[in-house]
Amino acid sequence: MEIELSEIRTKIVNHFKFSGFNLKQEVADKLSRMLKKCSSPEDVQEALEKITDVILERGITSTLIDINLLEQVLQEAVSINEPQDYIFVYDAFYFPKFSYNCDLKKFVKCKLEPLSLHPEAASKISLFRERYNIVLQILQRHDLFSVRSLASANNEKYSLTTTEALIGSSSSDSCIILGMLVQLKEGEYHLEDLTGTVKLDLTIASYQKGIFSENSIIIVEGCYEDKVLLAKAIGFPPFESAQKTVNYFGNINFFGGNSSACPKASAQLRDLEDTLVNSFFVVISDIWLDIPQVLSKLKVLFDGYSDNPPTAFILIGNFSSEPYGTLHYQRSKDTFKQLAILIAMFPNIQEKSHFIIIPGPEDVGPGNIFPKPALPSSIQAEFKKRVPLAKFTTNPSRIQLCTKEIVIIRDDLLKKLCSGAIHFSSSADIPDHLTHTILSQAYLCPLPIHSRPIYWEYSHSLSLYPIPDFLILADRYTHFSVCMNDCTCVNPGPFSQNEFYFSAIYPVTGVVEDCLVPL
Repeated sequence: MEIELSEIRTKIVNHFKFSGFNLKQEVADKLSRMLKKCSSPEDVQEALEKITDVILERGITSTLIDINLLEQVLQEAVSINEPQDYIFVYDAFYFPKFSYNCDLKKFVKCKLEPLSLHPEAASKISLFRERYNIVLQILQRHDLFSVRSLASANNEKYSLTTTEALIGSSSSDSCIILGMLVQLKEGEYHLEDLTGTVKLDLTIASYQKGIFSENSIIIVEGCYEDKVLLAKAIGFPPFESAQKTVNYFGNINFFGGNSSACPKASAQLRDLEDTLVNSFFVVISDIWLDIPQVLSKLKVLFDGYSDNPPTAFILIGNFSSEPYGTLHYQRSKDTFKQLAILIAMFPNIQEKSHFIIIPGPEDVGPGNIFPKPALPSSIQAEFKKRVPLAKFTTNPSRIQLCTKEIVIIRDDLLKKLCSGAIHFSSSADIPDHLTHTILSQAYLCPLPIHSRPIYWEYSHSLSLYPIPDFLILADRYTHFSVCMNDCTCVNPGPFSQNEFYFSAIYPVTGVVEDCLVPL
């Protein structure tokens, strides 16, 4: 029996009022006409619940729903149910950009305006301020740290101070400061925060877990005497789980995509994820396609997976045994053509597996500045003719499988961090130190800009806040996987230099397998 339009309209208005929203007349009219097509009152109710779920997931602050918002919500409610939309690859140049407002104590999304690759100097200052503010707000909300000393295990309470307050104080009592480690003169380290700088004496300092290098944001406990901060204990700031971030800031989508709500807020994606428990990614780094033996080993690898193709192969550079030069473009084009021909030899993989291709620092492209663009379209075109599910993206990049978030970067971070380190730990657990360092900084490349050049206005593309489910740190160091605070950090190791090791990750279950192609 057909439902009366007036009955539907009343049901719509009452439902939204009960959910805390008011509708403009045109919104109620449009929804009434749409839902009149439903075959039963139960279908109307189900549709209304789906729409209000999306509105609540978006974190809408206004209680008045207008026509523009309705259209956005309807589009999102429909698209999120498409079964093929469970894997997304996000380009670094289009990551959402947020700025932390210290007065409001909330993140504000920056306007979608063109960003410059060659901006004014203010952009360089801004990137360091943003890095500092993100770490500071985490620290200020960390109960355990705010009441306990780094150097001792007693219950004496401490509070953060600033360099400005320290310099203006006559007290020599112990204090704790959060700041960036900088070297203003060769061999002379200072601690810098938003209020100024203070010289550091590291003679008697004890160090906690991590790799402490220039441009790291650190916590220093010590005494200020004779215009010098005598450091007694140095550590990295604590980092928080993604769930704790969501609990405090709500379902903001920091990660990427069209939705304003984070993936984990979507009930539809969670339901779809339950059907993808066996989905897995094969992650391979440093694939030197110009070496015949490497192509031979890839053939063995593809043959091994031909009966059970992975959801995706994540292929990470460098893709050549030699750094890119003026004579190497054609070689790169030819080697990718050879790779595409090789993949086409395995139709099951060619048709079912996605191929996500991320350039290395030494691959074809406009210099070694991050974020590094995807490989040129002329290389992509030939490859995609044979591999239709190929996606060429940037370095770094982000991948989303339903609600699971994966961040990928290819850089020799360990080597660069160690080359500028002020202290080397006696512990041999290097992967643990590296992972702790990166997560505590909430930033992928906590290095001086001369060591890791970046586009200043795209610094947000290197942000690691909130912490993802998986962090793939593709590095020349040997393969490893480390789990910290619900984040699994994986280095597949250099395929072409490390006995042909690679990694298989199962995003839904969190399992990581270290694999290798037999010699």
